[in-house]
Amino acid sequence: MAEKLIIFGIDIGSVTISIVGMSLEGEILNTHYAFHHGDIPETLHTMLSKVDYRLIKGIACTSASSYFLKSTRSYDSRIACITA
Repeated sequence: MAEKLIIFGIDIGSVTISIVGMSLEGEILNTHYAFHHGDIPETLHTMLSKVDYRLIKGIACTSASSYFLKSTRSYDSRIACITA
């Protein structure tokens, strides 16, 4: 069975980093949460060390995360997609 492509979400906060991997269908495949103790690059590197980058179709991050991650698009975080 082929592995699923994922959309990767990253939230870097003042105390923690949260990541989520979702299928293109919206199924949550994995999550991880860690305290960074002020060392954001090392903590993020450790959290991402087991990720198969070939499966990543897209990356989303919160506005605070863009300081550490280069992004080409930004979106209004007050808008949500709802599917009925």
